[in-house]
Amino acid sequence: MSNIPYPKLVQFNDSKWALTQDYYCILPNNNRLTCTKGFTTDLASAGIVGSILIGGKAAGNHTRACFAHDLLYSIEAYNRNICDEIFLDIMKEHSVSWIKRNGMWGAVRLFGDSVWSNHTLESLEYNGRFVNIVR
Repeated sequence: MSNIPYPKLVQFNDSKWALTQDYYCILPNNNRLTCTKGFTTDLASAGIVGSILIGGKAAGNHTRACFAHDLLYSIEAYNRNICDEIFLDIMKEHSVSWIKRNGMWGAVRLFGDSVWSNHTLESLEYNGRFVNIVR
């Protein structure tokens, strides 16, 4: 089983959260994911309806998976398919209900490309200052 702690986050506007202390976790594939404080995230690009369905972005066992997924996406640590599978695996390991985890996974499969395809070399380099994966 992977070791995915809750990140220490503070909300600083309606849709963004900032990491307040350095973070690391061991992913289901046994790679180590690290992030330095100051990284910003939206946790789950779910919108109002999605936030209601998942019970709030920063509340619940899905938060760990959302944060790790955002880190993986932010640096394109793996291909998108693998990032999304890790997201699903983390939710399963941390007892997110079948309906919620598969709904959230389905949403990232359907809509995640809009985030992925907007990455630029500059955004990947910027996020790489915060996020690292050790294989």
